[in-house]
Amino acid sequence: MAYNPFRNFGLKASAVGIATLVWVAVGGEKIVERSLLAPLELQNRPDVLEVVGDAPRTADVRVRGSSTDLARLAPGDVTAVLDVATAKPGPNYFHLAPDHVRAPFGVEVSYAGPATVQLVFERHIVKKVPVVAPVTGEPAPGYEERRVVVDPAEVEVEGPESAVNEVTQATTEPVALKASAALVRETVSIGILNNSVRLRSERRAVVTVEIQPVRTERSIAGI
Repeated sequence: MAYNPFRNFGLKASAVGIATLVWVAVGGEKIVERSLLAPLELQNRPDVLEVVGDAPRTADVRVRGSSTDLARLAPGDVTAVLDVATAKPGPNYFHLAPDHVRAPFGVEVSYAGPATVQLVFERHIVKKVPVVAPVTGEPAPGYEERRVVVDPAEVEVEGPESAVNEVTQATTEPVALKASAALVRETVSIGILNNSVRLRSERRAVVTVEIQPVRTERSIAGI
């Protein structure tokens, strides 16, 4: 069959027309620059180390592209990434450059800063501490609190060495005695009053408060 250049001429003309309009639209767009704060992610942190102090959470980034592409940017589309695999205990310096920034196709990163990022690392340690349960309120008249039992009695905490060493105990939510005349048992949450330290496993504890009649001199004499 002989080639006919005019076969499907209408479809071909429409395709050329659409392509031309797209080229004109894109080619006619202004190229603009925009400054923004990008999340700063740390990759390949050694498991034996933790970041301490006021580590930066964002980086200053300047991006360049068409006004349409930049208008479409959503939070998280542009992210700065630092590889900290070489970190060691103490102050560390890492260099931040435009090629450390992830951005969508069509968006060019022209600047990333600060050029030098200081991060301080400490050893990651784990230790056991006792769990203490505060008790509020009073037993019923004629009764007294005998003892408080917490299960688990100990928990493991983890975090930077200096912060973990400062922690001497974990604390539960208060258990309230409301004129109680019998044993009180509640399941409550465990917490650590140090934001740099985390519980390693248990998050809840069973607290048992034993209540007994007040022991008078007469009852003691009868023992």
